[in-house]
Amino acid sequence: MVLIGLLLGACGPGLRPVGAAGGSGASPASLVVDPPVPGEPRSVRVRVWAAPEVRAEDGWRERLTDELDTAGQVMTPLLGVRLDVVEVRDWPLAASAQPGDGLADLNGRDPGDDVGWVIGVTAPARTALTAMVELVAAEPLTRHVVIRGYAASAEAEALTARWSGRGGTEETELLGEHRRHKQGVLLLHGLARTLAAIDEREPSRLQHPRYDSRQGSVSPRNRALMQEVVAARLGDGDVPELAATLLASIEEDPWAGWLENDLEARLRLLRSVVTAARADDLAEAVPAAAVAQYERARGMRQRGELPAATAELDPLIAAYPANAALRLLACDLELAQGGPSETPTANCARALALAPADPSAHVLAARAWAERGDATRAHAALTAAADVLVARKPPPPPGAWLELAAVYRGLGALTWTEALLARAGLDEPTLRDWIALTRARFGAPAGAAPPAEEGALVEVVQRALELINAKEHAAAAKALADGERRWPEAPGLAAMRCELAVRQDRLPAARRACEAAIARAPGTSWAQYLLGVLRLGSTRAADTAAGLAHLRAAIAADPDLAQAWRALGKALDRTGDAAGLATLRAEYQARFGRSL
Repeated sequence: MVLIGLLLGACGPGLRPVGAAGGSGASPASLVVDPPVPGEPRSVRVRVWAAPEVRAEDGWRERLTDELDTAGQVMTPLLGVRLDVVEVRDWPLAASAQPGDGLADLNGRDPGDDVGWVIGVTAPARTALTAMVELVAAEPLTRHVVIRGYAASAEAEALTARWSGRGGTEETELLGEHRRHKQGVLLLHGLARTLAAIDEREPSRLQHPRYDSRQGSVSPRNRALMQEVVAARLGDGDVPELAATLLASIEEDPWAGWLENDLEARLRLLRSVVTAARADDLAEAVPAAAVAQYERARGMRQRGELPAATAELDPLIAAYPANAALRLLACDLELAQGGPSETPTANCARALALAPADPSAHVLAARAWAERGDATRAHAALTAAADVLVARKPPPPPGAWLELAAVYRGLGALTWTEALLARAGLDEPTLRDWIALTRARFGAPAGAAPPAEEGALVEVVQRALELINAKEHAAAAKALADGERRWPEAPGLAAMRCELAVRQDRLPAARRACEAAIARAPGTSWAQYLLGVLRLGSTRAADTAAGLAHLRAAIAADPDLAQAWRALGKALDRTGDAAGLATLRAEYQARFGRSL
């Protein structure tokens, strides 16, 4: 019992790995730019959206401004731009939303045509995360960046555990330094990603895939890419031409410091932009004489002034009845005002007829169904869009498929996303990792729920964990019971039963629940981790061996589950396996960039 308490207490209650990056001193690294861009910086307008949990914190606006200023002080010497926050809006985003979910929501809520960037700040996690994929969401050559809010309590606990002999004012100041550094680095990482920066191997660089308090600089190669994009954006440059320039720069002088997976993903995206610009079977451009009025209509649409936007657009439709781009905007307005239907609206059908190889009308319908929570009908619309892409000659670029995948991801539809990637013949690392992480951590293997309900299952597992962490055990038990009636064989629910029983000191029940989860899906990482800790609470040699095996299985299924690594390290130390512990320490250092 003592051992179990120590292991669980040390490893934390959440599903995500804990970690405050370690530097050589207590303070984080300084953010350095050398040489700075000369001359007066150019202003770039920024709009910020803040989730309810961010706004609920005392002094949130001043603190958010301070964190944005930290990033802005780097952007000026780095790229010659000044971030000017023009507005901070309330963002009604669910607390359980991941950064990727927030990015999809923000894209639909605020296209950002009147600003340089739209920045969203979501609710903080319950633990001190380090993986950038869990902290930041942004896509190359776009205007939207989403970062997590700061997990103040969890970060403070992780940091102060490494500091001895400090307290009072000094400790408060250090915590403030680390907060500004981390949130500034997250924002810079996301902004750089929108400017085509590629993930790097060096942990001290801002584009490393894990946050580290030693991070303080941008590599010259990524800085060059970012400067190309900023120059084109400030100068209203042509995106396909910019993509061709970036593609040539990367291919002609590949750099070993970039991570191969992200480099390949960037090359695919840039090629798709260049290829799409050459296609002649998609919606054509808006006629030059209609651009100003079209943009006014789009602006009204974005502000929710739907009848006014329709009135502005109707004369253009009458003047250019065969322009597919105008019809697509009209299609969007019809869906926004009347909702999606089983058959395309008049303008959606006309857009499809005018541009048969452009699936945009189907995608608009899919998004409308998704906003209404109807995953089945959204899937039908996306299937129709995929049929259009399959029939296209020559084959479409990867970016066309990824637009469909983004809607599936917003729905949490793991199986449908896998099927879409298989149909497209794509191996997209970001989506592949998201699917694998979600299936392992939340016990959602294929078949645990119908494809249309996978997102709902994950939400129930997340909600149950939140209730358990809040010590609302009765509410957690009810949420699990409701979920089990709907998905009786879901491993993630059984894993949460195990978690709840551990918190209530009902260890036999906990073991049975974890064993049930693993029997249904051996890759349920949280159940493997908990059962490993429970087995190690025994003094029997067989249980010790089983406990070690379960912890190794948890790591194999979910390599970023740092709790399992640390529990395994404690167990190897306890059993005197010096060689095994040394190997684990080296592997942990290589993966997480810090000592075990």
